[in-house]
Order: sequence, then structure tokens, then C-alpha cells
Amino acid sequence: TSTYAAPEQIRDSEYDEKVDIYSLGIILFELFHPFATRMERQDVLEDLKKGIFPASFVKRWPKEATLIWSCISPN
Repeated sequence: TSTYAAPEQIRDSEYDEKVDIYSLGIILFELFHPFATRMERQDVLEDLKKGIFPASFVKRWPKEATLIWSCISPN
């Protein structure tokens, strides 16, 4: 689904198996960060895709935030 798709998948450009790592990063974030509503989930995940983590997440899970960033980072 588009929620877990890497940007290159959405753009219909050429991609390889690395897009699965991007999806893994989004899923890993969801496992650590509970959401109260669907709208909150949508907003937080859109920010995450821009590299913006909730401050409370980084404070509570700094190592996990680093791992997730390495999964979703464009590099």
C-alpha cells in the first residue's frame, strides 16, 4: 500500500529490493509508537516520511529512531 511504499515505488521509477527496507522502517516505527486515531497515524507517518520524528519518540527510543532513520533515509 502507499503507506508503506518507498518514494521510488510511488513515482513509478526503477527500484530494487531496497524498497523493502523502507517499508520495514515504517512498520518498525508503528510497532514502537501507538496511535490514538487514524488521522494521527496518517499525520505522524507523513511527517516521518519527511524525516520528522515525534520528539517524544526520539527521547524515549533514541537507538530505534536511528535505526528507523537509516531504513527510510533516501541515502
